[in-house]
Amino acid sequence: MSRFHDEFFQQRGIEHDRLILKCLSKEGQIKILSDIDFQKDGEEAVQLTKHDEPITSLLIDYETEVLCKSVSGFIIGYADIVFTLQVRTSESPHDPLTYVKYIIEVKPKINDFGAVLRQLKTYKSVLERAKSRYVGPITIPIRMIIVTTSSVPCDVIEYLAHEQVRLVRIGEA
Repeated sequence: MSRFHDEFFQQRGIEHDRLILKCLSKEGQIKILSDIDFQKDGEEAVQLTKHDEPITSLLIDYETEVLCKSVSGFIIGYADIVFTLQVRTSESPHDPLTYVKYIIEVKPKINDFGAVLRQLKTYKSVLERAKSRYVGPITIPIRMIIVTTSSVPCDVIEYLAHEQVRLVRIGEA
């Protein structure tokens, strides 16, 4: 098997499963959101703002082990978590909702940032192609996140940010 596919099909362990469960908990979801586009407003963790606009409605749906297949049907891999956020920043039901999808790759320890970046970009490409068949003219941005327990050097965080990948650290190294 090629090194490319080794990363996709590597053995997952209990650390990986525990980190996924942390991400899916209410606290984990708030941590991920507060580390990316959203931030906590005061002490109430559920009261969030987006770019300093209060959010009046935030729905988070998630799916785990999301199948990513090529056009020919070849299984490329499985995205650990895909969050779909539905955001309303106004009380008026006539104001539009904002939708955003986040592909989240969970890696307790990261030995090769390039491999994880290639994995996320491949999944994003597959999911963008798949959604265009069903969504039609509506454009839902898909963003990429790596969640880890590892400490990560600042230059790697900057590199990933340049590649439009956010890094969220949960728990101890």
